Amino acid sequence: MTCTATDASNNSATASFNVTVEDTTAPVIESINDIFAEATSDAGAVVSYTTLTATDLVDPNPSVSCDIAPDSTFAIGTTLVTCTATDASNNSATTSFNVTVEGTTFDFSRFFPPIDNPPTVNAVKSGGTVPVKFSLNGDQGLDIFATGYPVSQVMSCDGGALVDDLEETDTSGNSGLSYDADSDQYNYRWKTSRAWAGTCRQLVLKLSDGIEYVALFKFK
Repeated sequence: MTCTATDASNNSATASFNVTVEDTTAPVIESINDIFAEATSDAGAVVSYTTLTATDLVDPNPSVSCDIAPDSTFAIGTTLVTCTATDASNNSATTSFNVTVEGTTFDFSRFFPPIDNPPTVNAVKSGGTVPVKFSLNGDQGLDIFATGYPVSQVMSCDGGALVDDLEETDTSGNSGLSYDADSDQYNYRWKTSRAWAGTCRQLVLKLSDGIEYVALFKFK
């Protein structure tokens, strides 16, 4: 801006200075309600939400970003999502909301014969296929196991102490899972190895709700 001073004799002088108008007002970001979803697997659920918008007095298009993007996989439990709106002058505002993914808890009954439940150790012939029968109180579909399960683990035959890492069960050949509506029982056919003769192992069934069930075996 330039200003001029003039006296009665028409003498004049000028001076200039800058006027800076700063944008110090943060944008206003849209709020969002907490979100609830049902788990679709042991990993959780893919949750979609509307991309948030913001308004600003100066910037017509402030940017909005969230630390967890829409359509991400959210784990079972509650996750805090924080979104930030930023205008061209780097003013920012934030809002947060919770995404809660609820897991489905299966109504596991027990292991049915021929398997006895712990603490009983089941004596079986190595190399055979063991029918592992249980109920979840109705047909819950065949996608009931957590990723990588069932697994087995070597344990001591004296007192049951675990002595080896978990190993994935053999899913080839006769192994597999089926459901019988008449008996309301699942049947997982566990193919064992002849190399297990003289050892003890535990079979771990971990369901997609995150809960584990164990049966104990001694191989002949």
